[in-house]
Amino acid sequence: YQAYLIDRTPAFTVYIKAGETLVPTGGNVLDMSENMDIEAAVEMSKPKKRRKGAGLPKKFAKMGFKKGWAAYKKTPAYKRKKTQVSKKSSKKRRRK
Repeated sequence: YQAYLIDRTPAFTVYIKAGETLVPTGGNVLDMSENMDIEAAVEMSKPKKRRKGAGLPKKFAKMGFKKGWAAYKKTPAYKRKKTQVSKKSSKKRRRK
């Protein structure tokens, strides 16, 4: 293909997306079948998306992020958790 580019403009243009692989489809490219395996092509995995109310109990996550956090902060469970975390952090500060 490059030999054609040296002498003249290419006969066709191929547009591919990032991550796509060109695979020979037959004809005079039988020698390429050994080097190219479709199964061997590595596909990029998409990162997992976090849920809408991530970090909240399911009951409050259903409300949505803003309303869920506002309601969860009023619960006794959140207040207990908050005081436990602040006690742990104050102990770490004293050691230094």
